[in-house]
Amino acid sequence: MKKIFILLNTILMTGCMSMYTGLGTGTSNLYAGWGYYTYKYEMEGINPDSVMVFNDSLINVTFNISKEGIGFKMQNKLNKPLRIIWDETSYINNNKAGKVMHVGVKYTERSNSQPPTLIPPGTIIDDEITPVENIRWRSGTTYSAGGWVTDPLFPGTDAGSEDIKTGILAFKGQTFSIYMPIQRGNNTLNYHWKFKIADVIPIKK
Repeated sequence: MKKIFILLNTILMTGCMSMYTGLGTGTSNLYAGWGYYTYKYEMEGINPDSVMVFNDSLINVTFNISKEGIGFKMQNKLNKPLRIIWDETSYINNNKAGKVMHVGVKYTERSNSQPPTLIPPGTIIDDEITPVENIRWRSGTTYSAGGWVTDPLFPGTDAGSEDIKTGILAFKGQTFSIYMPIQRGNNTLNYHWKFKIADVIPIKK
């Protein structure tokens, strides 16, 4: 599936160059044949018609998967503090585990050690997980300034390419997951939440 992202980036760069060199016919024509897509997710082991919620004796977690990350609200149900161990947390896709960052971490420090997040007794935290490998610096050009870019978890447009369209639709049924150790006192519990792309839905223009 990584080839889809590479091909898409190549098409996007070519399209942007044509807008400035006169090889294209304008922005409206450039995007006219593009198809756009949204994704429907399910949590493994959860009723597909229910919200994505995990619940046990320690925590209650509600997940919300966005375009670029996996948001979650986590409640500590105990009368003792819990800690999320970020340095051991992973985003897993295609059997490949990768480092993550969360809200409050600077992009320039995304690969550094991240201190644990403390969840005091009875409280709720609101955070979002982003795969570090999806964050990159885009160099500036004559026509635009450089800046940080966060690639989507899964591509949202086929850029008018039938090959990319076929690849995007093939994401249906693919699974991915979050591995997150949570510390309670001297003990650590290893949570592994699994998700599935239940559907890939073309967006009507």
